[in-house]
Amino acid sequence: MILNAYRYSIRLKNEQFDISHMISKYPIEKKSLLIKDFLLQLKKDVKFKFEYQNKDQILYYISDINSKIYLLKFARDHKTELYVEGDVDIDRINTASFPPVYIIIDVEEHTILIQYDQKAFSNTMTSAKALEQMFKSIAEEYSYIVNIEAIKQKDSFWEMVNCYPEIVQVTFKFHSPNLFEGILSFNKFTKLLKEKFNTATTELTLKNENDSLRFEKTEEDTAEILEYIENGAGSWSAKVIEDGNTVTKQDHEYAKKITTEDNVEEQLTNPSSKIRVELKLMSRAEIVDEK
Repeated sequence: MILNAYRYSIRLKNEQFDISHMISKYPIEKKSLLIKDFLLQLKKDVKFKFEYQNKDQILYYISDINSKIYLLKFARDHKTELYVEGDVDIDRINTASFPPVYIIIDVEEHTILIQYDQKAFSNTMTSAKALEQMFKSIAEEYSYIVNIEAIKQKDSFWEMVNCYPEIVQVTFKFHSPNLFEGILSFNKFTKLLKEKFNTATTELTLKNENDSLRFEKTEEDTAEILEYIENGAGSWSAKVIEDGNTVTKQDHEYAKKITTEDNVEEQLTNPSSKIRVELKLMSRAEIVDEK
């Protein structure tokens, strides 16, 4: 089984002072409870159904491993055409099919692991964006925004740069402020943008239609941006020349992968299992400790 790693962030729609947030069920210091409370309600309801891109989506509660790690199953409607015996001819029947994937959510570290299974979703980013839309609709009631971004493999951007010498455009997208409590220094810049312009997301596009862009791994500013993005606080995309054609490379193609056995529930109950160890390595506390 392959699990891809993502990070969710919860931010105010408007960073300016608003008395409603002080008296809200989720004031700024308790915003992380938004997702946890949803999961606790899901535990009571067992399933939550919603629509995304004109398809029914179903989220099932499976178990809570402890007070911070929750195991779910997620599926969407795949219309299946069946041919069955009829009275005078073969009858064609359209029926709903819901192949599921496992979802693991760590509500303290804002980490989501999504099982990769093409029978259910073409890629894990598709399921991540469906979950993001669901969380957004819940958070909007309390004037928050939820974003889900891939946690990238370390140095994945440089891997892309090394594979494609001709890069004509790169777009960095970062959410502000980030998740790392100012530990990553790029946070200062995104926080400044938020304070000055009330930005929720900032995009930086680098473009050269006449020549290839140049990137140096030793450049400190670029390294800080990429560290910010790699840890799930933003994304990057690049237009590259491949076999004479311009193609777009997306960072979620380089999402951190965990390859493990299929016994997910059993593994999650074991603190020394591969999944639990990987979850700890992706924690924001570990990122702080590296600084």
